[in-house]
Amino acid sequence: MLTYPEVFDARLNGDLDYMLLSKKGVMNATLSDGRFTKNSTFDLLRNYSNIDLYAERFKGDTAIHINDNVLDTDLALHSNRTSITSKHARIDSAAQIIDATVHLNANNNPVDFRLSGRLDHPNVTVDAGKLIEREAGKQIKRLFNDLFK
Repeated sequence: MLTYPEVFDARLNGDLDYMLLSKKGVMNATLSDGRFTKNSTFDLLRNYSNIDLYAERFKGDTAIHINDNVLDTDLALHSNRTSITSKHARIDSAAQIIDATVHLNANNNPVDFRLSGRLDHPNVTVDAGKLIEREAGKQIKRLFNDLFK
């Protein structure tokens, strides 16, 4: 049931309350010394925003509600410069499908992305609107400063 592609490696300390007959349960855990494994989403983020999440070490909490093969997960991770949160990220282990919206704030640069589809190769949609607006604002400010010197 819990075999997925590895994207995050961390120490986990938590409690699991699981009923074998109903196949339902809850796991609450604290994560420490977490680091992301290489993946295309964070490679893209690093290339276009100079945010290197591989260098960060994360800690945080997760709450997972288990209903047979479906996991409903809340996640809150943070490092010195980055926070990553997700509410109600859904993983169906029988169908091998994920549906999750992830909020990332790295160096005060917010980026939201959505993971959907197959677990082994999910579709990734990045909403970098806030990051683009911020960079455009910096460029406009620099242009005006250069014009009015």
